[in-house]
Parts: sequence; C-alpha cells; structure tokens
Amino acid sequence: MLIHDFIIKANKLYPENEAVVCGDYRLNYKEVYNRIVKLAAFFQEKGIKKGDVISIIHYNCHYYFEAYFAASMCDA
Repeated sequence: MLIHDFIIKANKLYPENEAVVCGDYRLNYKEVYNRIVKLAAFFQEKGIKKGDVISIIHYNCHYYFEAYFAASMCDA
C-alpha cells in the first residue's frame, strides 16, 4: 500500500467526514481528495516524475498535507 492509497480509501469510505481543520478552514475527505488529485496533475504537468524530489517550505497546515499526498500520487 502506498501513502496516497490512504486518502483514496478515506474518500471512498468517508467522503463527507471532516478530514482537515486548519484554523477556521475545514475540508471533508471528498474535498481534500479532489484538491490532491488536482495538485498531482499540476505536478505532472510541470514535469515531476517518479523519483523526483519536491520540497515544501510552509507552516504546518493543509497545504503541506495536500502536497505530501500529491507527491505520492506522482511517485515523487
């Protein structure tokens, strides 16, 4: 099982359950999954491929969470 399989499974089982709370910002698993898929597609459009490294400089919030799973979807 790969890291991104957890978010895929959570989306299938609990799409309406709350997944992320970042201050007043709240997302359910369906919303998080859709954001991650879009970010993974963006990474691939920019040429990110298997084995590449993606670095993130940001406060600990949902952006980091999303990038982590999107990178996994690209095998980065």
